Amino acid sequence: MSSFITPLNSSGNAFAERHIECLQHTLTKEMLSQSGKEWDDLVGLIVYYYNISSKQNQPSPYELHFSRLPVSPLSLRLKASSFINNKEKEMTNLLSAKTAYYKKKSTRKLEPKYSDPCQLQSISNDKKTALLITHDGRKLRRSTRNLKVKG
Repeated sequence: MSSFITPLNSSGNAFAERHIECLQHTLTKEMLSQSGKEWDDLVGLIVYYYNISSKQNQPSPYELHFSRLPVSPLSLRLKASSFINNKEKEMTNLLSAKTAYYKKKSTRKLEPKYSDPCQLQSISNDKKTALLITHDGRKLRRSTRNLKVKG
C-alpha cells in the first residue's frame, strides 16, 4: 500500500511521502536502539525532533509554522539558570554605605509614606533596581524610582 514517488510517476504528494519515509527510517532506528519501547510511544518524540531540527541557515518546520523558536523543558531550564546568573552580574556593589528609604504601599491615610531606614547595598547597571538590607537583615529588591537615598 505504501508507494513512493518516482521520477516517472508524479501524481502523488512528493513532500508528504518524503516526510513519511524520513519518519519511518527514524522510527525504525529508535526502535532498534530502545528495545523495550513500543512504536506509538516514540512517535511523538520523533515528530518533535523532526520539527525542531533544521539545516544550517534555514528555519525549522516548527519555526515556519508557529513563527517562533521551539520551547522545550531543557531550553526553559537553561534560560532560567542563565537569567539568574546574569541578574547577579548586573548588580554593582557600592563602596560607601548609603541610607535609603523605599516607598511603601499605604493602607491608611496617616501612615508614613516611606519605610524605616535601610542600607543600600547595590544598584543595577541600568540604574532601575536596587538591593536594600533592612534593619532586621532582610534583603529587598526595589525600583530606584521609589527610593530616597541619603548619605
